[in-house]
Amino acid sequence: MQFYSYCSSGHSEERKCPLHKTFLVMKLISFFLTVCCFQLSARSYAQKVTISADNISLKQVFTIIEKQTGYVVLYDYSLPVREQKITLHIKDMPLAATLQECLYGLPYQYHIEGENIFISRQLKINAAIQPQPENLNVGVPVRQTIRGRVTDSSGNPIAGVTILVKGTQQGTVTDENGYFSIENAAGNITLVISGVGYETKEIKAAGNSFLSVKLTQKINELNETVVIGYGSVQKKDLTGSVSTVAAKDIEDVPFLTVDNALAGKAAGVQVTKTDGSPGGAVRIRVRGSTSLLGGNDPLYIIDGVPVQVQSNFISTGFDVSSPVGNDVTGSGGVSAGLSTAFVNGLNSIGGLNPDDIESITILKDASSTAIYGSRAANGVVIINTKRGKKDMKPQIMFSYYGTYSKPITPHLLNGDQYRMLLSEAAKNDYDYRTNAGLSISPELNAIVNHPDTYFGKVNTDWLKEVTRNTFSNNAEISVRGGGAASKYYTSIAYNSTPGVIKNSNYQRISGKLNLENEIGKHLRFITNLDMGYTSQNITDGAYQQALRARPDYTPYDSTGAFTDFSAIGYSYQGFQNPVAMLTAINNSKTFNLLGSISGLYDFTPGLEFKTTLSLNMQNYTQRNYTPSYLAIGSFYGNVENNGGIGSNSNSQYTNWFWENTLTWNKTFNENHTLNLLAGYSYETRKTSFFSATASGYPNDDVLNSLSSAITPLFTKGDNPSKPQSYLVS
Repeated sequence: MQFYSYCSSGHSEERKCPLHKTFLVMKLISFFLTVCCFQLSARSYAQKVTISADNISLKQVFTIIEKQTGYVVLYDYSLPVREQKITLHIKDMPLAATLQECLYGLPYQYHIEGENIFISRQLKINAAIQPQPENLNVGVPVRQTIRGRVTDSSGNPIAGVTILVKGTQQGTVTDENGYFSIENAAGNITLVISGVGYETKEIKAAGNSFLSVKLTQKINELNETVVIGYGSVQKKDLTGSVSTVAAKDIEDVPFLTVDNALAGKAAGVQVTKTDGSPGGAVRIRVRGSTSLLGGNDPLYIIDGVPVQVQSNFISTGFDVSSPVGNDVTGSGGVSAGLSTAFVNGLNSIGGLNPDDIESITILKDASSTAIYGSRAANGVVIINTKRGKKDMKPQIMFSYYGTYSKPITPHLLNGDQYRMLLSEAAKNDYDYRTNAGLSISPELNAIVNHPDTYFGKVNTDWLKEVTRNTFSNNAEISVRGGGAASKYYTSIAYNSTPGVIKNSNYQRISGKLNLENEIGKHLRFITNLDMGYTSQNITDGAYQQALRARPDYTPYDSTGAFTDFSAIGYSYQGFQNPVAMLTAINNSKTFNLLGSISGLYDFTPGLEFKTTLSLNMQNYTQRNYTPSYLAIGSFYGNVENNGGIGSNSNSQYTNWFWENTLTWNKTFNENHTLNLLAGYSYETRKTSFFSATASGYPNDDVLNSLSSAITPLFTKGDNPSKPQSYLVS
């Protein structure tokens, strides 16, 4: 099809002008695009600086930079920039590199903010107080500025490379041209330089030197094997979004639980500790939260056994008030101090020893998690534990370490400050109400007119009363080895971690056994057992109470009993004696067993059949007791518990899993690989529980077991004879 336009000539006749207007429009578009390109490139072009001069003053250099870049150079006129002469020969150098080059060796530093460049004098240490050579260890450390450039083996700049001062958090990253600068660094430091896909390098830096660093690529990285659903592939053949964490990445850090080890180790994986309880739950989100009402935790596959994390807490039928929670809602009635502490403190996979981990793989996108179905909607975390190796002599490893912890608490008002501020505020309110003819509340009248009876005479640091310094212990022993047709790995470990909140602690005993045996050339059997026993004492909100407790009150009265806080504030606010709350009993015990037996038969070198029978069993016991001198929470606030109230609960979870897969791998022409997988699985789940609550205990210290209670309140439970759910896929 051809388009025409009609135009008038000098005669009365009309003639056709094919594509005349079209060409005109195209020329105009080309013109405007060219103008736009010039404007878009002007900014980047303007940040390139070219200077070639000998014995030129800094002021002249700054003037040239302003003309070529459009930036404004600002500095204190007391700086001798007119007298300071330099020699500079650069061509098309980036602005930041130009400033580094012209200020190199001079006592100045620069800072770019917006389109302004600020020049200032570097901090210098007075020579009179600088350490002498023989007293370097006791003097003031010399500060310096480290500058440099990072390139690859071909000399090309590498952007985004991380440069850290070893042993500190001080560091920076390279810009688009590979340049970096670390200001105010100590002398004789070591820089750790790392980038994605490059070998990490450590170099020593001293003085105001300019470093040229070359990084080499990780040649074998793409050939690494990555564990994915029902198999493994080389990284270069991987199509889905997968992150891996190797044993070497976590072996030198004393993580208490496995999920804590993922913090900061995988891109797109957010790891958040819900509270500070030892061994407590960790919230893991793979690429954010996906559900408002449902769960957002990923699916765990531990040595081939699927595990869904869930809280084991069984509601006791009573709870304690939380003043902090009431402050958040502004309406009171928040009775969740006990339940919140248990939900945050229990960890479904806390019985697994982090030192038994061989590798962790996180499957993040739909293509990599699809094989596990809808339960993998929040991502999959595949955990493989250590195994033996063929023809390895027995290796016995024993390790022990201890960690010291000290609580870091916020600064609160002491007793004197509390009395002064509250008195001043009350006096202002009292005067206003008196002048306005408004009523005066009894509490306001007591503060203003009877401060001696209203205020206490002490200065109590409640946070110090409920916290402590702790020392944890971890000991383990493992044996690893193998022969021509068998491999083995076994370990046992013990961990004891007291919490910084008094009366809270975490203890774990874990054991592992892995056996692999070959029977003939085609048949193999794999046995794997992971066992863990944990015991936890969990707080019921004593720290939150300490944040709101009055510092002019003492923990104990004149008779030695706990000070009664029932007269403080309103009942719905839920104030209680923080020290008294530490005496409550809130204990949980969990036994986990993850076991599997697998048989593998190789029909041909590329065709393999595997059948696996696995068990995920968990037994949970919970005991709670709130003494008679503590109140329990309700919608209307604190209420008496009628001589102490306690509860005993237990639950059992059993998950059987039988899986059969047939895998065929074929490589064509050394570059093409075909992988086919067919499988069948059968799964059953059964959950049972029991809970009983009673009140009226004869003694808070000795006779506080459930059998000593006078008044039964309620019992509940469920123990089905058959599994509640089946899954065939």
